[in-house]
Amino acid sequence: MRTNLIILVALLFSMLFPIGVIAGITPIYDLYGSTTTGSPVVEGSYKLYRLDIPSSGTLTVWTESGHDTYGYLLDSDQSQIASDDDDGPDRNFEIQHQVTAGRYHIKVEGYSGGAVPSYTVHVDFSGGYSL
Repeated sequence: MRTNLIILVALLFSMLFPIGVIAGITPIYDLYGSTTTGSPVVEGSYKLYRLDIPSSGTLTVWTESGHDTYGYLLDSDQSQIASDDDDGPDRNFEIQHQVTAGRYHIKVEGYSGGAVPSYTVHVDFSGGYSL
């Protein structure tokens, strides 16, 4: 009985306080397919999305939102490769970049650290593999 209670408390704690939040690490979300509805970005923060590219090609990433978004393309070590503010429609970012096979991250934030309550991340890849 005591073991079940400990497991239940641990499960509830992990649901309320994900490990990334406890450790001060920004959680990373996987991008599946060509669009992902992003979770809200609160003022002064950002969201990271992981994307595995299987071959060389052209990667295009953009957001669709009624809010001004800023985006970054990061490599596997989360070092910046490219960034954009308003090349997409309606003050959204759009990044187009030649990539090789590997892991990349997309960082989404509001312009000047502002909040982005709702947005959709779009991904298009032209290469040896379609996402």
